[in-house]
Amino acid sequence: MMREAVALARRWTSLSLDPAGLRALRDKKVRRAVRAAYAGVPYYRELLDGAGVSPESIQGVDDLERIPITSRADLAAAGHARLLRVGTDPKDCLRVHTSGSSGEPLGVYLDRADLALRRALHFRSLLVAGFRRHDRLVHLGQTSNSAATLAHRLGLWPRDYISPLLTVREQVEQLRALQPDVLWSSPTRLRAVLEETSDRLSRICRPRLLITSGERLDEAFADGLRADGALDVFNFYGSVEVGRVAWECRAHAGLHVNADVVHLELLPSEATDAGRPLGETVVTPLEPGAMPLLRYRLGDLSAWESRERCACGSWFPRIRPPVGRRTEVARLPSGAVFAASGFQNVLRGYDSLRRFRVVQLERGRFEVLLVPRRPDARPPLGEIEKSIADFLGEPVRIEVRVVAEITSRGAKYTDFESRVSGAAA
Repeated sequence: MMREAVALARRWTSLSLDPAGLRALRDKKVRRAVRAAYAGVPYYRELLDGAGVSPESIQGVDDLERIPITSRADLAAAGHARLLRVGTDPKDCLRVHTSGSSGEPLGVYLDRADLALRRALHFRSLLVAGFRRHDRLVHLGQTSNSAATLAHRLGLWPRDYISPLLTVREQVEQLRALQPDVLWSSPTRLRAVLEETSDRLSRICRPRLLITSGERLDEAFADGLRADGALDVFNFYGSVEVGRVAWECRAHAGLHVNADVVHLELLPSEATDAGRPLGETVVTPLEPGAMPLLRYRLGDLSAWESRERCACGSWFPRIRPPVGRRTEVARLPSGAVFAASGFQNVLRGYDSLRRFRVVQLERGRFEVLLVPRRPDARPPLGEIEKSIADFLGEPVRIEVRVVAEITSRGAKYTDFESRVSGAAA
């Protein structure tokens, strides 16, 4: 408990760094991370040597762009023997897997230092959101991968996990029994639970805080949750490969990047969201553990919100909530490219719909699948077709169909699918 308290105290202190202090800390960590990866990871030694980049030439975050970007496919091709830091025994690590929603799942190894860092960042983001020591935190649709700490055994910051293997009805009953003060859930799992109670979370429990992560939270859904009860909604962003990347503070003015432990780049992309250009996320963890990563392509789409000081007092830069992945873009015959999250803005306005999915079959052809909220409901198909056509803004073929159900893919529900060749380009 003392080790974790010291680690958290260090992370907490970083929140008060001014721009100069934060920059100095990040540059120092970048130098260490690159040297450690070069000296201890065969894949990165070969990558840097092949690009003609010496570790000594990387003096800070501005120099990272000299290093070639690594993709998930690159890691899969390299194999764990060339990715694990020399001296790391896989048996001493926890192996976790990505969801595989954008391809084959990737195995990631975490050592004790990795896990301690992730716990500290997890706890820091919760405290910033308003987590109190006697609040009951319930993770919906998750299982614990760590033992209870002394703090939890003493009744401080109690936490519970509701297994994803339970039926939705059983999950609802557990939520009723636990009555969380803080509820953590992906939007997909929360929607499934709410469908059992006519979209009213207050009929199950009345948490003070709701944390969502794992996928995009659309504002219409968030507004409905806020209207249902006196709860504050926070959006956290992260990945299996690197842990927590960004979190929303109580000022609700974007997501703060964990700039003291991760360097985030937003590379230019073709995609836009409501006319705003979007960048593709590339990350470099600044405290590498068992499986270091340098300039790793996460592939999500976002934009910078601000690099100025936040109303909460922190200088950590802020991004807008990611709107999807680079593969989740629509490409029109004119060449226009935009984030498919825009379809949510159109279709969430129809109360008669429980679920939907837009499938782009060709550049000029879209299929729209609709699941009514009630079996006897009749969605206005003609109006929906016109709304989508107006949103797209150019002549395309739109086929709207009512279906009984749309299946999720694993833990996440996707409301857009592109079958256009080159969609991931």
